[in-house]
Amino acid sequence: MATVKPQASLFDAPASSPIEAAVNWIGAVMIGELALGLCVLAVAFVGFLMMSGRVPIKTGMRVAVGCFVILGAPSIAVGFLGAWDTSFPTVPTVSPIAADPATAREPPPADYDPYAGASVRTDR
Repeated sequence: MATVKPQASLFDAPASSPIEAAVNWIGAVMIGELALGLCVLAVAFVGFLMMSGRVPIKTGMRVAVGCFVILGAPSIAVGFLGAWDTSFPTVPTVSPIAADPATAREPPPADYDPYAGASVRTDR
C-alpha cells in the first residue's frame, strides 16, 4: 500500500524568503559564468579600442582592474573575514629551510675590461 504525503498548503510559509532567493540569484549571476563572459568581452573590446587609439590606457586599465575585483570578490571577502575572525582556519606556517651560505667569488683582476674585446680595432 502506498503512503500518502500531505500536500503543502498555499497558506504555509515558504521554506525561504523570496527576497533572499532573488538576492542569491542576482549574486550568482553577477559572479557566475555570465559575469565571466561579459568581463572577457569588455576587456577584449576595450583592448581593441586602446590599440586603435580611441580609449586612453588609464581607462582600459580601470576596466581590467574592475573585472578582477568583480570576479575576485568572494576571495577578497574571505580574505577580509580571515583577517578579522580569529576562529577562521588559518594556514599553518612552515619554517624556512636553511640554505647553504653563499660562497664569495674572487674579484676580477684590476686591469679587467669586459668591453675591451668588442671595441678594440685590430686593422691598424
